Amino acid sequence: MYVRRNYSQSFFHRRKKPPYVRRAVFLLLIAGLVYFGYQVATQPAAFAATTYTLLFAQTTPTPLPGTLVMQAQDYYLAGDLDQAAAYYELALAQRPENPEYLYDYGQIQIDRNQPAAALTAGATINRLFPEDVRGMALRARALAWQGDYSAAIPVALAGLQIDSNFAPLYEALSRAYIGASQWAQGVEAGLRAVDLAPDDVRARWAYAGALMAVGARERAVLELENTLTLQPMFIPPYFELAFMYLSADRDQEAIDLYNRVLGMQPRNARAMLRLCEAYRKIGEFERAIGMCQDAVTTDPAFTAAQYRLGILRYNRREFAAARTAFQACVDQDPGSLECTFRLGLAHYYVASTGYQTCVNAGSRACDVRPDCEVAARLLEESLGRAQLQGGLEDTIAIIREGLQALSADPACPGFSARRPESTPEPTAEAAQ
Repeated sequence: MYVRRNYSQSFFHRRKKPPYVRRAVFLLLIAGLVYFGYQVATQPAAFAATTYTLLFAQTTPTPLPGTLVMQAQDYYLAGDLDQAAAYYELALAQRPENPEYLYDYGQIQIDRNQPAAALTAGATINRLFPEDVRGMALRARALAWQGDYSAAIPVALAGLQIDSNFAPLYEALSRAYIGASQWAQGVEAGLRAVDLAPDDVRARWAYAGALMAVGARERAVLELENTLTLQPMFIPPYFELAFMYLSADRDQEAIDLYNRVLGMQPRNARAMLRLCEAYRKIGEFERAIGMCQDAVTTDPAFTAAQYRLGILRYNRREFAAARTAFQACVDQDPGSLECTFRLGLAHYYVASTGYQTCVNAGSRACDVRPDCEVAARLLEESLGRAQLQGGLEDTIAIIREGLQALSADPACPGFSARRPESTPEPTAEAAQ
């Protein structure tokens, strides 16, 4: 069959679109032009800015050190010490020899419990400016924070020879004197710091610590309350004031303070742990466990929270859960004797209760030996360490009690000397 072709059209000629398609495209084009005109007429500035951005590539300028420091101070006043320190580090990267930046950065690092960084900052100030008392105050405070009181005192006194009215020197000296058990001098230096700088929260914080050390608890509470009034977002004194409230059985006030901290810093694991302990004190054990669990979930490396969670689980006879918590504590801090011997006890009770459950179910193959072996090893290791340390008679007695129970339990036949009639109860000391 022969097909005739029309050679007047190209081989690649497209068919014309239907009229309704062309009409729709035309209407869309008209609508787009109308919208474009409306935007230009109603928002000329935004249109110009967008056009400029599209036509000219822009680079983000590096913030000036002064701008970074202002942002750091805003974070500090808002109670975010981590971000404040980070912004000071950015400013110091551009101005590493600025004494004001170094001093403020160092103070914040001590507030964050990072005294080594503060000590370096203070040493840098005094290397560059030997007579700058800010460097001396920073070094003295960092040394006192590290527990090196005998080194902190002469540094602060040397600064006072240069400027006898610089309040932070007295603040550092107060902490150092108290740490060195020079109580009267500590209180006197703290009071002098407050007299010179009544609006300085760190001065009042140090003075409160001195008052606590000499047993002037009511005055210490007033000073700590003053720090919160002066700077409500400054977190560190909250913990000391809440501790004072708990000591005075003002439990709900302490709980309210910890909740205020969490309102400002929802991921503050330390506040969660303290809430856990506060709820434990008033007998609300479910809430206590919940807060301790939140603390270790927020910060799995927080050994104090892992330890407290383990104790709470252990006292409820939840030995497998206690074992997990104590193991996390030992993983983070292998030198912790408290967590090590309690981990051994938890392994033993997991084996013992598991064996009893298995036997009661009528099974003849109740293999719990792995937990028995770990328990024996940990308890024997802990006993040796406790004996070497000395002065741990109560701990040694608890460990020996655990080893005796293990050796007498049919759950651990490799260590069994006799078969007791019942599984030993958990040691009562774990409630401490």
